Amino acid sequence: MRYLLFVVALRILLCASELRWYGDFEYARKEAIKQDKDLMVLVLPKGGTQDLIKTVFVNQPYIDKIKSRYVCIIIMDQQRGSYPREMLYASKYPAMFFLDNKELFICKSLIGKEITSHRVANHLKRCR
Repeated sequence: MRYLLFVVALRILLCASELRWYGDFEYARKEAIKQDKDLMVLVLPKGGTQDLIKTVFVNQPYIDKIKSRYVCIIIMDQQRGSYPREMLYASKYPAMFFLDNKELFICKSLIGKEITSHRVANHLKRCR
């Protein structure tokens, strides 16, 4: 029951962010190929960090840039399902990875406290 409430709350929060977040890595990768976009993967710790979503992905000037260049994926650390765990591994979470649609890294990942609205904005300017 708690899991269901968490999923519903997370879905509502993510819809408010203006970004479309996919929970299935392979489906998102196929969408990225169709749309000729790269992948932005956000891996959250098991409990999630809703504050991070609110501060970094809601009402930010770079949201349109993300929408035009990336298919966004959100993964809960240790979630069941298929995603390249070995490739998207970090010693700290949250972690943000930038991949092309062939699953190759296109720029440096952001890890832990590096994920702030200021750092994401600057990172997007330099990433590909």
